Amino acid sequence: MVNGKPSFEIDLSFSGIIAETLTDIQFAGKEENVVAVEKALEEHIQKQCEDLIYDLQNKYRVDAILLGKYARAKWPPLVKEQDWDEVFCESDIKVNVNVTIQGTGEVA
Repeated sequence: MVNGKPSFEIDLSFSGIIAETLTDIQFAGKEENVVAVEKALEEHIQKQCEDLIYDLQNKYRVDAILLGKYARAKWPPLVKEQDWDEVFCESDIKVNVNVTIQGTGEVA
């Protein structure tokens, strides 16, 4: 709880490889390009998550990501005594995204 409102922090981690690219970006021996793509993916996923949460809290006004399940375990009276969807809409939700590219399929 922060300032009387539920607070959630969601950590998302993704890892994978770039098997093929149809661009001129070189990955083999170019760690800075791998890091740049990881950062771009993190920013893109972060924005999508923030947009989704905004829509859920402001447009649809429903907890479709089921944070109430965690709230019920942590703050049982809050969930029992109030309309959880309304509480969800006022909750602080932070998303942290980490993307790791484990390989590129290119040979240096």
